[in-house]
Amino acid sequence: MKNFLEDTSGNIAITVALLGVPLMIAAGTAIDYSQLARKQTKLQNVTDAAALSVALDLQTKTQAQVEKKVDEFLKSNLSGVQYSEIDGYVVTIPASKDQVTVKVTSKHPTSLMRLAGIKELNYNPESVVKVPTANAEIMMVLDSTNSMSVDGKMDDLKTSAHQFVDDLLDANGTSERVRIGITPFARYVNVGLDNRDASWIDVPDDYSETQTVTVRDVVSTSGCQDVEQTDAEGVSQTVNQCDNIEYGPEYEREDTYDYTWNGCVGSRNFPNNLNDDKYANKKVPGLLSTYCPPRITEMTSDKTVLKDSIDALTPSGITYIPTGLIWGWRALSEKEPFTNAKLSGNTNPQGFQKVLILMSDGENQASLGNPDKSRHDGTDTVQANNYTLEACDNIKKDGITLFTIGFGKNIPVATLDILKNCSTDGKNYYNAKDGAALTTAFSDIKNNIASLYLAK
Repeated sequence: MKNFLEDTSGNIAITVALLGVPLMIAAGTAIDYSQLARKQTKLQNVTDAAALSVALDLQTKTQAQVEKKVDEFLKSNLSGVQYSEIDGYVVTIPASKDQVTVKVTSKHPTSLMRLAGIKELNYNPESVVKVPTANAEIMMVLDSTNSMSVDGKMDDLKTSAHQFVDDLLDANGTSERVRIGITPFARYVNVGLDNRDASWIDVPDDYSETQTVTVRDVVSTSGCQDVEQTDAEGVSQTVNQCDNIEYGPEYEREDTYDYTWNGCVGSRNFPNNLNDDKYANKKVPGLLSTYCPPRITEMTSDKTVLKDSIDALTPSGITYIPTGLIWGWRALSEKEPFTNAKLSGNTNPQGFQKVLILMSDGENQASLGNPDKSRHDGTDTVQANNYTLEACDNIKKDGITLFTIGFGKNIPVATLDILKNCSTDGKNYYNAKDGAALTTAFSDIKNNIASLYLAK
């Protein structure tokens, strides 16, 4: 009996057994709180984004519509498990509709902490977004070159741009706080026939010219077949090629050519081609008998005008990005050539936003020509790329926030790098490979504009 009482060989096992539960609870607490921290961060970020996504809807949507949009946002941006853990959310909109508060109540089911009777940990992220009270002016500089006809890109652009216009102009309500402009570009830009006699432009008179030309008629062909060809913009087309073509005798014919102005403009000499000043001495050259996209749409809050401008976009021509950038900037400032915008970027009151969005689906394929440097019929793409970067720098120096979007699957990496470097801080850049990604990019830009008013 004495030996039995003095035997301590089992003490360690008993001690470990007695301490096991507390040790498991301590370990479980660390694990549960680590998991909770990750969920809190995720849900806070999504709550912030949900509040931003509805901040511009307060003037035009009901409380129920805003709440539905918040719920849809939470559901689409959280995992199924984390969404199922939400107990509820409250969306608070004051009578002034100058801010929105989104508060979400959620729980984290514990694991080993259950041994201590703690089955869940609650967390309640909250986000407050102040609605912009100052005006914002946004210029959309949109590539409308021939390559936009590939893979349905033009249709995708129209859908995304329509949604962008709706989302932003819905913020106006009864007051004009947001205005948008559109600058379509290809090789050239169209400033409008109504500006023919403006003081800042020099347009030659239209004229006709009759020339005597020597021609031969085609008498017969053989060995003809349809051949697929791809142009510089990546657009495939079918052309008929013949192995043998027989021509008749030469004869002279008089042809009359009409040279008219369609609203297209070229570039002033460097460095004025990349600036927005000195028009009295350095006028913009108007170019006769030249193709360019539809006219620039100046700043407006009229949805119909903007959507008609978007719908009028037709793929044609090749890419010269500097002309789109510069004319988008010129239409975004209050100075000539266009004067209906508010103050320039650096002279706007605090809270007033100036934004330029450049969307292009391809690389520069044209440059200033030689010897006529007003036309964009050169092929010095290195020069065009350098001008693109310099134009972006000048725009940003004028206090304008610059977003860039590379759209499509086949943009060269070097061009994407240029677009990235063009954007403000190199961060406001998107590589949108398809229509869905383009819509997301425009939506994110809208939220970025609103995010300047994230208060909590």
